[in-house]
Amino acid sequence: MHKLAGCYCRGKGVAQDGQKALTLFKAAADLGDDDSENAIGLMYQSGYGVPSNLAKAAEWYRRVAAHGCSAAKHNLKNIGYD
Repeated sequence: MHKLAGCYCRGKGVAQDGQKALTLFKAAADLGDDDSENAIGLMYQSGYGVPSNLAKAAEWYRRVAAHGCSAAKHNLKNIGYD
């Protein structure tokens, strides 16, 4: 699911669709995929496919940082929510 969501983000092999990517990332995150949780944070941080919302980005980053994801910890620091 994570890889397919990435394809929708980039429009690689499928039409680019931020909402479809978000739906797939959330489904993968619900199954415990840390990369998808971080990707959702990136979507909210950048405003890709969703309205930009740093508080929501921080929620997703914190969720995955709790699992030890160093990328999410770095992203939290970059947006000032560490």
